[in-house]
Amino acid sequence: MNLKVMRGEIMSDVLYDKKLTCLLCKYKFKTKKVRHSRLRLIKEHSDFYREYEGINPNYYLVNVCPKCGYAYTDQFTSPKPSHKEEIEKKVSNNWVSRDFGIVRDFNMALDSLKLAVFCGQIQGEKYNILATLLLHTAWIYREQNDEQNEMRFLKLAREQFLKVYQEDTSKEVNLAKLLFLLGELSKRIGGSDEAVTWFSKLVSDRNIQDEKMITRARDQWMLIKKENDRTG
Repeated sequence: MNLKVMRGEIMSDVLYDKKLTCLLCKYKFKTKKVRHSRLRLIKEHSDFYREYEGINPNYYLVNVCPKCGYAYTDQFTSPKPSHKEEIEKKVSNNWVSRDFGIVRDFNMALDSLKLAVFCGQIQGEKYNILATLLLHTAWIYREQNDEQNEMRFLKLAREQFLKVYQEDTSKEVNLAKLLFLLGELSKRIGGSDEAVTWFSKLVSDRNIQDEKMITRARDQWMLIKKENDRTG
């Protein structure tokens, strides 16, 4: 079996069509979603990016309405009337109908993620949602070995995660994972001292009982120490 046929079989097994109603214009459309139970993990990176066989589920994170261009994830809230008007002005009025409900390539995935960030910023979505979108954008650039853009979006994601830490006091926030990500993203963009500060906060917080995250933080902390010892 050739690679193209095998990849096609993986796609048909993993992807399915889901019917949605646009949160902005109420248009009904279909989009592709991922059966996560069918994914075959190849590798997990230290910032939680996961590589799977034959498919990148990050390509299908965002729903894009083919009629009005509104892009959103399943975590978005419905836009308020004032935000709706602004999205219509800045997105819908310039939108050329485009179907994202097919098997997506890198460019379609990138467009969907960036459009969701834009829509999310307009309607004031939670920092955690925006940070996640920016991090996923960095990941798909990593898949393409585009280090410059990966670093750019890792920095943007880190800025949003920092806002989560500083301003979001909701119980929805996983503090252990948030502290780890702040440390890990700081490390990846070259801020090893700042990374140690975040890892230290995680390890020393007596209220955090997540041993898995604590172990991850200690491991990354030790890697930084070894690298510093090596370079003098």
